[in-house]
Amino acid sequence: PPLEGSSTRRRLFICEGAKDGWILWLKLLGQPWASDLAVATSTHGSAIPEAWQDPLFWAPWEEVYLGQDADEAGEAMARKVAALARRPVVRVRVPEGMGKDWTDYFLSQGTPEGFRLLLEAGERWSPEREDGESGGVRLPNPVDINRAFINGHLYVPVRILENRGEEGARYRTVVIRSDGAVLGWGYLPAPRGTPLEDRVLALDDGTIIRKPPKAPAGSSWSEKAINRFLKAREAGKSAMTLRPPDLPRLIIQHLRQVLLPRENDYVLAALVVMTSYVQAVFDAVPLVLIVGPPGSGKTELARLMADVGANGVVITGQTSAATAARLIDETGGLVAFDDLEEVRQRSGSAEASNLEQFLKVSYKKETALKQWTDTKGMRVQTLNFFGVKVITNTQGTGEILGSRMFTIRTVRLKDLGYRDRPTGLTPEGLQELRDNLYIWAMENAPSLHQLYRERFSGKGDRLEEIAAPLRTIAHHLGDPDLLSRLEEALQRQAEGQGGMPTDAEIVEAALKELIRQGYYSHVALVHVIMEARRQVGDSWGRERTNDIPRWQDPKWVGQIVRNYGYAEPASLRPRLWERQYRVIKLDPSFVERVVKELLDSGVQPEPHRQPLAFCLETACEECPYLNLCDMKQDKEKWVQKYGKAKMEYLKKQREEEFRSLIGPDLVFFVGEPDEEQNTAGKA
Repeated sequence: PPLEGSSTRRRLFICEGAKDGWILWLKLLGQPWASDLAVATSTHGSAIPEAWQDPLFWAPWEEVYLGQDADEAGEAMARKVAALARRPVVRVRVPEGMGKDWTDYFLSQGTPEGFRLLLEAGERWSPEREDGESGGVRLPNPVDINRAFINGHLYVPVRILENRGEEGARYRTVVIRSDGAVLGWGYLPAPRGTPLEDRVLALDDGTIIRKPPKAPAGSSWSEKAINRFLKAREAGKSAMTLRPPDLPRLIIQHLRQVLLPRENDYVLAALVVMTSYVQAVFDAVPLVLIVGPPGSGKTELARLMADVGANGVVITGQTSAATAARLIDETGGLVAFDDLEEVRQRSGSAEASNLEQFLKVSYKKETALKQWTDTKGMRVQTLNFFGVKVITNTQGTGEILGSRMFTIRTVRLKDLGYRDRPTGLTPEGLQELRDNLYIWAMENAPSLHQLYRERFSGKGDRLEEIAAPLRTIAHHLGDPDLLSRLEEALQRQAEGQGGMPTDAEIVEAALKELIRQGYYSHVALVHVIMEARRQVGDSWGRERTNDIPRWQDPKWVGQIVRNYGYAEPASLRPRLWERQYRVIKLDPSFVERVVKELLDSGVQPEPHRQPLAFCLETACEECPYLNLCDMKQDKEKWVQKYGKAKMEYLKKQREEEFRSLIGPDLVFFVGEPDEEQNTAGKA
């Protein structure tokens, strides 16, 4: 009886033959985890002892393992014993390549720890019903080991150099489990003649996997740090050389090489980077859209996030959609798209459409596994698109993709008066940070998963869904300031202030800037559009390169400024450079409100200017719109035809016409301005 004697045995392992029973006893003797394990065998491997035919023999055991040989005869014997047991049992097989029985296993460098892992991962068999039919079917559920979090463990494939002595050396991919186990993999034994596509691929711990593990080409975990982690796990210690609360601070330090107008967006970006190391823990992760005018560092920020992210890779516009899809599947970490529109254009319409559709659902684990058809070879592959993405230059992402995204805006250094940018981490410091992020992920994945499930999973709308990983990490780190700044950033995202402005908001921002420049009463629509292009970039809102966004359409802009109360219905059409330009009269209450906002923030508006002064009174080489302007060629032709003297006369003429239109005493101040302000504010 299993519960009698000085040492209580609660689990039973059945092997095939006395030789296997002896070597198992020898190898497991003294192993603390095996103290409750009994090993039994019949006198002859194919014989069924009389006691085994009694159901009472099997009933008391908490677990029964069937470890018969890994061949056809052993499989048949295990089935017979399972039928006699009439209870759930676990089938445990010797891994392929290590022989057929347990004597072979230990002679092939098998270890007691490896044997323990095989017990944990064995195939559970349910008893057959009395009518002879199976109690159910077992559907395959293989995992993608590049993104696996299973039974409280995170899995990371790495490629190693294996020295096999006289046999030579070879490269080999193994999988490191977050408890410190280093696992091989292979096909489980199968009946003779089983096609390869029907063979079961599994790790040494029995985890069934979708395809052979493949270490990412750009793995960011160094050999030195991996070995430090394995030794620390064995000793029950932490392998980190940095404090966990310092990780986001160092990421932010590296990202500051790009200027962000909102300080809390650095926190958002840093926590997105950290999410890439533990994304397998979560059901959904955020996508990030980086937007800003040309030269503001969108590409650089994406590259920096990839630099410090898990196995970060940057996919440029020179990459096809098919290659991009394979890279996403293989990386299993942070993927940055620099100019997704270019990727679309380089690819066939079908592949480009598939890529965009799959990106839309790649934020969620349950929808990220997709069938991809390579149009060149017409080969169908199952690819995993799940994971953190950073996308630049896609101002026209659309409502569906945008709803899965956080948006981070960049600005040019010169626009905020900066001349030099901060330096990032040194290469050595960057590698130490990546190593510690990997170790932090491996050591903390179970507790992160528990916190996520208890407090954040499955709550709220889609924005809350993609914010949950960031909140989980911030709470786990326990830094109140980090939490506060994250919530402020998320609040902006929820209000739309951190996301993409609407077309109307782009027009409003351009009008406010022109009022600051002194255009208090009238503005030219072409000037409004050029200022908007200068602020947000020329490609904002384009789905395709030949599209014209609404905010660049003078007719639409004119309608918006009237509908929103920014301007009065009437307009003028003065001539300049032998062309007519539409000029609108701004609503005085709107101008007063903007001027008050400027003064309250300590910004003094410039002296009043007539609406065509931006071109008439500014040399082309000094014009802030030089690279955006469609008027330059007309102006040069006019000056060449009539001369500079007539241009000076034209300036005076337009100024006089404008002053007669608005009157001599136009003043925009709220409250009681001082004398200096009153002088500057008069027309």
